[in-house]
Amino acid sequence: MMDVKERTRIQTAHITISATNMVSSIFSSFTLFLFLSSWMCSARDNMTSSTPLRDEKGDTLVSSGERFELGFFTPYGRNDGKKYLGIWYCRYSPQTVVWVANRENPLDNSRGVFSLEQDGNLQVMDGNRTSYWSTRIESTSSSFSLKLMDSGNLVLIQEAGNGSAILWQSFDYPTDTFLPGMKIDKNFMLTSWKSPIDPAPGDFKFQLGERKNQYIIMRNGSIPYWKSGVSGSFVRSDERLWLVPSRPHGNTTTTNGSPYDRINSTAVNYNNSRLVMNFTGQIQFFLWRNVTWTLNWWEPSDRCSVFDACGTFGSCNSLNRIPCKCLPGFQPKSPDNWKLGDFSEGCERMSPLCSKDVVQNFLELRLMKAGKPDVEHDYSDENECMNECLSKCNCQAYSYHSSICLQLVSDNVVKLGSAQVRF
Repeated sequence: MMDVKERTRIQTAHITISATNMVSSIFSSFTLFLFLSSWMCSARDNMTSSTPLRDEKGDTLVSSGERFELGFFTPYGRNDGKKYLGIWYCRYSPQTVVWVANRENPLDNSRGVFSLEQDGNLQVMDGNRTSYWSTRIESTSSSFSLKLMDSGNLVLIQEAGNGSAILWQSFDYPTDTFLPGMKIDKNFMLTSWKSPIDPAPGDFKFQLGERKNQYIIMRNGSIPYWKSGVSGSFVRSDERLWLVPSRPHGNTTTTNGSPYDRINSTAVNYNNSRLVMNFTGQIQFFLWRNVTWTLNWWEPSDRCSVFDACGTFGSCNSLNRIPCKCLPGFQPKSPDNWKLGDFSEGCERMSPLCSKDVVQNFLELRLMKAGKPDVEHDYSDENECMNECLSKCNCQAYSYHSSICLQLVSDNVVKLGSAQVRF
């Protein structure tokens, strides 16, 4: 039989073990609670002049339906600690940023403050109130509020005696991402990030082209990189881009009901899609499917879809190992660069136009892209168009369609489908 002292020792040990297991169980539950909480978006969706966001406190705004979150962030993969104020999808992993305020001027530490000033302007500042980004609006009102919508739109509202009005909204100033509910007009532009970890403005811009329903990607500010729907002598619209709806135009002032409701209603059918001007030069359309972003389509779709991929008088075939070659009667302008895979200088004629020693003829090319025509005539017969071009030593090519004769006399030719190129 156990004596009293032995029973007491065993009971004490049992109590100690039980207590240890209890602490372990409590700690595990606490750890699990913290882990789950890190994935939950729970914060206010609005801000006033008396309630700024402070990065050092981890303050954020979260839209009412917990779709988007606004706060300070450092891009994933960046190690210098630079901080930006941005909007990203709430709950989605990895973090997907759709808008950045101070993309050209990041903060160096975690003392960032995002405030709504008394004059209605928004400010991103550091602890010394040095401004890193701000809106520049003028208003006579003294009552303002800021709200993050479930559409991803950050809306600044001016309250007045006869109702309320939208004074400023982030949808009017997109960065690299188009969200459902934004508008596409002559001022619309998406500018790529500089790299996956640097939100600063990059090399590529996506905007409307000169023709109706045409889109264009510009490189380095002014160089055409890609144009939608260039085919034959006419430009067709790329219908896939219209999968993303434009926000209707209209007065943003309301006296009956909240302006938030009207904005939010435009994003009903496209809640899980986004259009991104990628830093690689592609415009990309994503859909959220099966707990991940799926790349649905992109342009340029291949290396030959890039504008002027092979330079002047060069043809491109993406199925070939070396995609570029010169048209018959032409040769690389820079043979050494051509061999190295640099086709930007294109090709030049092997014989001058109107040479007495060369029989002038035309080479028919289909599905080719060309520059803007220099001359346009109405002719009832294609032969008239051809002879007109042939009679001019500076006429490089022509295209004839529906009694319209288009002639190209400068070297921007052949970069209109079904063109006749002189050689």
